[in-house]
Amino acid sequence: MPQLQKIHFLAYLSRQLVTLATYRPVLTLILGGFIAAISIFAGIWFIEIHTSRADLLNPRNEYHRRWLAYVREFSDQEDVYVVVQGDSPDQIKPILAEIASTLEKHPEFFHSILWRVDKSNLKRKGLYYLPKDDLARLAQKIVSFQAVLGSQIHLVDPAAFVAGLSQFVAQTGSPEPLLQYHSQLVESLSLLGRILAGSSPSGDGLTQMSGVSASHPANDYGRAETTTGDFSIEKTDAEEMFFSPDGRLGLLTLRFTPDSGRQFTRFSEHICTLRAILHEVESQHQGVSIGATGLPLLEYDEMKSSSSSAAMAVLSLAGVVFVFFAGFGGVRYPVAVSLSLLMGVTWSVGYVAAAVGHLNILTSAFGAMLIGLGDYGVHFVSHYLDTKRKTRQTREALIATATQVGPGIATGAITTAAAFFAGALTDFLGVAELGIIAGGGVLLCWLSDMTVLPAIICLMDRETDARSLPHDLELAPWFSFIAKAPRGITLGMAAATGFLALGLSGLQYDYNLLNLQPVGLDSVQTQEKLVTHMSRSSYFALSMAPSLEEARRRKAEFLALPTVDRVEDLASVIPEDIGAKKPYVEAIVAAVQPLVNSAAISSEQLSQALAVLASAATELQGGSQLAQWIGQMRNQVAHFTSEELTTRLEKYRESVSQAFPLKPEMVRNLTAEPPELTDLPPALVDRFVGRTSQHLLQIYCKGDFWDPETMREFVTQVRRVDPAATGNPIQIYEACHQMNRAYIEAALYAFFAILIVLYIDFRNLKDVLLALIPLFLGMVCLFGLMGWLNLPLNPANMITLPLILGIGIDNGVHIVHDFRKQGIDYKMPSNATLVAVVVNSLTTMIGFGALMLSPHRGLESLGRVLTFGVGLTLVTALLMPGFLRWIHGLLRSESTLNTEWTTFIKEILDERTAEGAGTDSGTPAVVPIRAKNRVSTNPQPTDRDEQQQPTTVDGAPLSQTEPAMGGVRPRRAA
Repeated sequence: MPQLQKIHFLAYLSRQLVTLATYRPVLTLILGGFIAAISIFAGIWFIEIHTSRADLLNPRNEYHRRWLAYVREFSDQEDVYVVVQGDSPDQIKPILAEIASTLEKHPEFFHSILWRVDKSNLKRKGLYYLPKDDLARLAQKIVSFQAVLGSQIHLVDPAAFVAGLSQFVAQTGSPEPLLQYHSQLVESLSLLGRILAGSSPSGDGLTQMSGVSASHPANDYGRAETTTGDFSIEKTDAEEMFFSPDGRLGLLTLRFTPDSGRQFTRFSEHICTLRAILHEVESQHQGVSIGATGLPLLEYDEMKSSSSSAAMAVLSLAGVVFVFFAGFGGVRYPVAVSLSLLMGVTWSVGYVAAAVGHLNILTSAFGAMLIGLGDYGVHFVSHYLDTKRKTRQTREALIATATQVGPGIATGAITTAAAFFAGALTDFLGVAELGIIAGGGVLLCWLSDMTVLPAIICLMDRETDARSLPHDLELAPWFSFIAKAPRGITLGMAAATGFLALGLSGLQYDYNLLNLQPVGLDSVQTQEKLVTHMSRSSYFALSMAPSLEEARRRKAEFLALPTVDRVEDLASVIPEDIGAKKPYVEAIVAAVQPLVNSAAISSEQLSQALAVLASAATELQGGSQLAQWIGQMRNQVAHFTSEELTTRLEKYRESVSQAFPLKPEMVRNLTAEPPELTDLPPALVDRFVGRTSQHLLQIYCKGDFWDPETMREFVTQVRRVDPAATGNPIQIYEACHQMNRAYIEAALYAFFAILIVLYIDFRNLKDVLLALIPLFLGMVCLFGLMGWLNLPLNPANMITLPLILGIGIDNGVHIVHDFRKQGIDYKMPSNATLVAVVVNSLTTMIGFGALMLSPHRGLESLGRVLTFGVGLTLVTALLMPGFLRWIHGLLRSESTLNTEWTTFIKEILDERTAEGAGTDSGTPAVVPIRAKNRVSTNPQPTDRDEQQQPTTVDGAPLSQTEPAMGGVRPRRAA
């Protein structure tokens, strides 16, 4: 009896799925639609959108844990920079003030608005910024000056002296104080007369009248240079607003309030409101350019440009349907395949909600990705149409198709899914989530093609006969040259691959994330202005110090690094050695109180004081002349208003202060209180002092940070000073390297997983290696071509490694399955296989090619690289049959065939001789097999051999069909 052949597991699985789906096709479609509806509901309500690049990183990574520690201390709110470009600071200042005033009216969107720094409190405490030794010398000189000033107080403010003396006389009720202070009164009246007459003495008048030499140390110090150290008294008068060195750029900094919405683009309302305000202000001022930048805006613009993924998915689907129409003709089957594909993508939405629960900037375009990857129904329909023409019953044709091509389709889906699932083994969270989502989505698309698609076809073709079936696109004639010149094709493939491989040495990697942004973005152009004019970038390293002293120490070490341009902090604003300086400052402040506490006197008050003194003078013996002088002075005062008198007295006091070792404005505002961070605006302090009083340092890179060598040196040197440093440069450096490692690791894991799946499918190592040829050659040609065309790899298109692995292996699997199925008759792939491979690859190319229309340069480069990659693997797969014929010796010369026939005939004669001997001895005769089968030298098992053991040849039982050749007739078995 004939021997039963074990059916392939994947063939059995595919057959069972199709059998079950077509048993009740309506129920299958209802169930599939119900699952799709639940998936859409779950996607709307349970899938969150994570738009930050930090969401791509694993929180268990050490470098990311440092970033999270910074976020806990200072929050994750990044600065937004508003840049006003004009001709001069005078033109820019009022515009900055107008913008700040408008932004403050929208506290629901903006906070921590910083456009100027009020240093008035620090200026009052400016003495603390002098070096301690200089401060000690200043205190000594002021104290010695105070000794002179003590006996000459009437010369400091004569009006105050007159008023004070009159109060003293009134209190005592006696003119005796006039005798006691006669000389001081005379000098005061003389000085007051000159002040009222407009002939106020010069700044050195006090020293001359008081007997202090103009060369007194106090005067020498007053003219001395006091700008020593990093922060001097004069530095407190520095520019309070932020301008570029050339004065053409003004800067305003703000932060957004937390965004509680679930928009795909974070801070959408904030940014739209900000840009509307800036546009309105800009329209009101001619000759001024206003822009905004910062990481929130850069990320917003990036997500906005990439959020067209839904539109790209629709566009790619339209292109895929068009290819279906071209490949299969008619409308029914392209629509059926498209509906099945959409069903699988919709199921994937529910899978995302259950397996991951959110999307990030890497996984947001998974829909367009699955449309390009999950069209396995192409192979099914192509072979179904071929089978349907030979089988009358639709359901039988569907089941037979699943049995024949199911293993190839399943292998392609499993290998592609394995390539993605391998990414889940990596430590880069973004790649891991992409692997989970895309891997599961591919399997769901395959499941839909094995259930929903057969159910649709079963309902469509229930009353359809073979004559009404559309004709496949005839591609076989286009590839007939494969059978004619296999050796030339193989050598040509090798030469072309070798030439393209020479470009591998020119393949580069671009780390610059700004090169992924759309060209001409306002946020990118404004960022470039900041870097060019102010050396200010949104990318700077961060170091958190536990104390002011540690912050100062680190700053000095950072500034000594060759890759550091500058360090911004607030620790340097607070002077050192405050405790040691405080006694000197207190002594100085006490010494200048006579100048500080002089109160303004009105003309009425001065006139009344002079009247009291004149009356007292008349009571003195010989005081009539003094009384007359005081009366004249009183009449002179009467001609002045209080404002005029105050102005003249203030002018005199200022001239007196010129002889003092400190400037007049400083003398008036001096305080002994030490400087504190609370003296600065809260919007500035919040940026540099954390919740637990950690002090932040911002370290800016010198040179082009995006240069790989500069980036590496900067990060390495910063970490030598502070191993726990974090910030965007370090995050980008670590994330890029980790992502690259993740893609490479995912590719290696995927490769080994593919090998295992292929071996399970083919059970033959030689066929496994053959199936890998299109993939290997396609990858080499792709990266070589990128080197020739100067198309660099970048963080966006690095995903091509696992993608090309999954996509490229699919074509090789189907070509080898077709080769095994045809066996020794193989000359070129069947038309059904050609159509399926071409249509499937074209739909993938169109699916990813739609990304080339994206304004986002990262997605555009991803689409371009994948389109090239799939196209090159398609070309190598279509040319591979010539290689298969050549290496398997299917092209044999006539001499070789004649030799084999001669050997075969000899074996038959030997068997006849042996049969004669066997008959005599009672041994059963040996029945030779058919010559055609005997001549085959193909050693590997074929799909046809695995699925069926023929028991008849040409309609007769195998035991009754024996070759007859050259007059030799085998004897029938007894």
